[in-house]
Amino acid sequence: MADLISVLQDIILENQALLGAREYWPRAMEVERIPGKATVITGIRRCGKSVYGKLYIDRLLKSGVPRENICEIDFSDDRLLDLRTGSPDVVTQAYYGLYPDKTEEKVWFFFDEIQYLNNWALFANRLQNTRTCELNITGSSAKLLVWEIATEFGGRSLSWELFPFSFREFLETKEEGRKILGAKK
Repeated sequence: MADLISVLQDIILENQALLGAREYWPRAMEVERIPGKATVITGIRRCGKSVYGKLYIDRLLKSGVPRENICEIDFSDDRLLDLRTGSPDVVTQAYYGLYPDKTEEKVWFFFDEIQYLNNWALFANRLQNTRTCELNITGSSAKLLVWEIATEFGGRSLSWELFPFSFREFLETKEEGRKILGAKK
């Protein structure tokens, strides 16, 4: 387990170092975040769920949230294969092992492809109930169905389904398209 905690800490630090390093095209979908409820973004593969999370992280950083208060983990990472059958508590052990002083501060957790995490719903519920945090979860709709989320969380989450770029969003990514729409980036 110590090895898995160390791997998770490496992943957390790697991801924190990359926060804000890339620019992403904004999406039209607006998500309402409610304190005490997990925000769950589902959608087909490659529609931009992970990027949607990164856009929110960028807004948090610009608003002054320290990068140490952001924990971003993609559970499809091959280094986390042991976590698929192990206890998900190692995630909090790893994060708070790095930042023991953050136990009294708000932490933003971003869990991508959470369906790969063993007993993810139980873990997410406990995390929300025992920590000062905001939980942001993404998963492919083929593996993480909206009705399953509603059943597992029992009203403790809000789910949003992200779709690939609309035609308008696509046009906005192109200079010629922006001319047609009369829009700017």
